[in-house]
Amino acid sequence: AERCRSSKPPIRAGVEALGARIDRLRGITDRGAQVFDLGYDGLAPGLHAIAAHRAALHGVLWRGFAASGAGLETGRAIAAIEALADGRAALRDASGRLTPGFDLVLDASGAASSLRAGASDQGPRPFAYGAVWASVPDIGLAPGMLAQRYVAARVMLGWLPVGSATPGGPPLAAFFWSLKPDGHAAWAAGFEPWRDSV
Repeated sequence: AERCRSSKPPIRAGVEALGARIDRLRGITDRGAQVFDLGYDGLAPGLHAIAAHRAALHGVLWRGFAASGAGLETGRAIAAIEALADGRAALRDASGRLTPGFDLVLDASGAASSLRAGASDQGPRPFAYGAVWASVPDIGLAPGMLAQRYVAARVMLGWLPVGSATPGGPPLAAFFWSLKPDGHAAWAAGFEPWRDSV
């Protein structure tokens, strides 16, 4: 969540232009009982989140990268991040070659990254819950909010407006269904009845 500011860096402005402003999080049961209703502005005036489709985020970052004049190297397996004497960081690849220093290194390869040990001595932990989700047309079910619905403790589904994937594209939402990882195979096998019940 970010506070609104008048001067915005190009990456932020690009994400905000494509994303959907989210002002609150709301959860109710299938019988209409409220579980939670939290507004970001309760934390600070003007505070809100921006929900963005992954393709939108990728596009904004890629356009920013392309405009930066930075180079792109592929085909190198990075084995380690090394601190340099000047406070910057370098990458060592699997063949032992060291890159020049960088002000920032961003590892986006996930929780099981081979570089994780450089940032934490804790290994990745499996999550007790996950979700299956899809990008669907935003038909206005929950404007400006993350909406979740609960059936007892066994079912949770959600709807989150995420804006457009591309400039001028149609508005989208993320529809998600909470699922324990060990239940995925059964969910997939029973997809047709599940879809009909939702």
